[in-house]
Amino acid sequence: MADGRLVRCAKEVFLDLELVAIAGSASMWSVSCVILEGDDDEFLLGRDALKTLGIDVQDQLAQLAGSSF
Repeated sequence: MADGRLVRCAKEVFLDLELVAIAGSASMWSVSCVILEGDDDEFLLGRDALKTLGIDVQDQLAQLAGSSF
């Protein structure tokens, strides 16, 4: 997990996704998704999926850390 915890995943599925945003829509095929135990109804995209969309979280954090307020 993002906070360093280890979580066991019992199931993995592959989904075709269409993300719709103000800037437009983007489609991704065969995105690997793991199903975690719990009551949450959230869907989280990992770094690989975000990079496919052109979003590099690590790069954005590095830019933010380097900027002055």
